[in-house]
Amino acid sequence: RLMEKTPLKIEDIIIGKPLEWSAVDKNGKELLKEGSIVSSPKLLEILCKRGLYRQESVSQATTSSSEPEKIVKTKPSTPKTSGENPFEQYKQLVKALPPIFNAIVVDGKAPVKDIVQFCSKLQKLCKTDIEAALALVHIKQKIPYSISHPINTTILNEIIATETNQPISKITVLRAASFTCNISMYKIQDILNSQKTPLNDKQFGLILQHPTQSEKILRKAGVSDESWLKIVRSHHEKCDGSGYPDKISHKEIPMESQLISLTDAYLAMTSKQVYKKMKVSKKAMGELYSSCKVDDQKLIQGFIKNIGIYPPGSYVKLSTKEIAVVTHRNTKIASQPTVSSIIDPNGKLYKTPISRQCSDSISITGVHYIDIPLALNYEQIW
Repeated sequence: RLMEKTPLKIEDIIIGKPLEWSAVDKNGKELLKEGSIVSSPKLLEILCKRGLYRQESVSQATTSSSEPEKIVKTKPSTPKTSGENPFEQYKQLVKALPPIFNAIVVDGKAPVKDIVQFCSKLQKLCKTDIEAALALVHIKQKIPYSISHPINTTILNEIIATETNQPISKITVLRAASFTCNISMYKIQDILNSQKTPLNDKQFGLILQHPTQSEKILRKAGVSDESWLKIVRSHHEKCDGSGYPDKISHKEIPMESQLISLTDAYLAMTSKQVYKKMKVSKKAMGELYSSCKVDDQKLIQGFIKNIGIYPPGSYVKLSTKEIAVVTHRNTKIASQPTVSSIIDPNGKLYKTPISRQCSDSISITGVHYIDIPLALNYEQIW
């Protein structure tokens, strides 16, 4: 049979998950058999640098549409509690977002009730398990940025506002504004993120205009809450007056806009994009703090305190030579969170993660950079 080779990217292979096809090098030499498991990020990086291709028969690739494709489904894991699983809730939110945003951007109708209901579901997710909610923001998943970003922005702002005891009325508006602040970028966000060349003048102009355009889109589609609209318009203003679009200063910028600006920047820094390398959470927080103005310091300090210097879902190196994922913050000693060891000292994925409480004897020695999904049972960890 003739064989067809398809180039593989590093994100096409999930560490710890059996391959559904064989992988070969550019000369057709088999490097990984079907069913093989890549057990460490280092091995995956080496293989992809060498040049890795998915191999399948041409007859399979060109099967007639009259022959139904055979799909092998893995047995889903049993949720911890029916209807109260934050990971399942997140999946449902990912599916529910596009119809809402398309109604606003394409149809010009803002389904305000749907937006409020969506934000209420995000609130419920955070209440179900706040540590898992933070983890969902930080673990790497194959979700378009245009979808993950508004969800994750809303989750972070919900958590920060709740833990700092903000009034319910303010949190309600904050949720809606967090969710819709970049609505004008929805159709082009993923294009820009995957673009390998620098932004052209037109694209840069769209970015500068997106706060006012998002406000216009929402207003035209039927949003009438002026607080909501003002927060959206002001979420890229800076305390020293150097922001956009109106160059207003500290006292004129709503607190909610300042918080959205911070979480928006943090998520952009910690997300993988073609034109820049993803930063680990601790480094992103350090850069945000070191570059902030005096008026911003209190807000950023509160952000770091509530999210944690090692947020759930971030990867760390342990004194045991293992790689672990942070599962729970430590509100008393921030440098000693609860973790689950996932990669052993030899670089192989543990079959079952090992829960550890960081202490003086088992300490974090550094952060670990992983920008690809791992085949972990997150419901087992959280």
